[in-house]
Amino acid sequence: MIGGKTFMPVFKITIFFIILLFTMTLPAYAGVSTGLEWQYRADGDGSMNAVNLDLDVTKQWSIKGNYNHDDDFLTADFIYSKNAGSRVEKYLGFGVRDVLQKSAEQRSVGEKIEVLAGLALNLGFNPRSGVFLTIEAKAVPDTLFHDANPDFLKPTVSISLNYRIPSYPTPKRKTQAITPANISTSDFQLLARLITAEAGDEPLEGQVAVAAVVLNRVNDSGFPNTIQGVIYQDGQFKCLPKLSSIIPTESSFQAATAALNGQDPSHDALYYYNPKLSSPEGLAFFNSGKLRTTVKIGNHIFMTDRNAHNARNAP
Repeated sequence: MIGGKTFMPVFKITIFFIILLFTMTLPAYAGVSTGLEWQYRADGDGSMNAVNLDLDVTKQWSIKGNYNHDDDFLTADFIYSKNAGSRVEKYLGFGVRDVLQKSAEQRSVGEKIEVLAGLALNLGFNPRSGVFLTIEAKAVPDTLFHDANPDFLKPTVSISLNYRIPSYPTPKRKTQAITPANISTSDFQLLARLITAEAGDEPLEGQVAVAAVVLNRVNDSGFPNTIQGVIYQDGQFKCLPKLSSIIPTESSFQAATAALNGQDPSHDALYYYNPKLSSPEGLAFFNSGKLRTTVKIGNHIFMTDRNAHNARNAP
């Protein structure tokens, strides 16, 4: 017979995966990550019997649920990450411990409010998905004013290993590219060639982001209103001299299709650059303060105008 102290009850695991499957169906920025957590409390007690479930609801904000089986309580937090999508994400947050009032010692919501800070380190090659190692510290401010506090309110330091599911579905592998109905075959081929030339060595998410930048420019009043016009605009893409000889890869067709279907991991970016390959003039433009970073994917940093979309000639 397996003791309840050793493993979570089956129904709790079932509920956990039902929530996970439900959140996977949410659109756009609703990415999901889940993982196991080891917690160390100020009273010297340590536990690895906790699970996390994070739901990205905007570009920077997420909701995090943490269930600790040893203490049988659920914590809910709101997390803000300014540099979401970077290889190292720094974040702050606040929330409430024991939201379901499961602990033996009942406290008001105000007495259970916690603050937290943490780092999420990407252990893979894709900054927006894959395995993350998270280091986090939590504390309940109300405990600073009391000498005796229950264990579940004491400060904690935790380390967790999480897997983040990409915030957009990966296109299925196809033997032949499918041209979306809303653009011509020539434009579709041109976009795929540009993706191959500009981001052929980048992860699929980075290729989708490059395609999205082109489409964002098409829809922006500061740039030409066609795919050809954007790609052939003077001074925009260094690959133009060799573009006609580029053979598009299968992943570039997948990326073009994904972007044309509305996926935009660049977060509305109008520019991108590789700091290691950009010219001094290009770096001066991107670091001029006129732009703000939206996300970093692979080797590319994606940016948009800080105020108005009126720049036309990025080096």
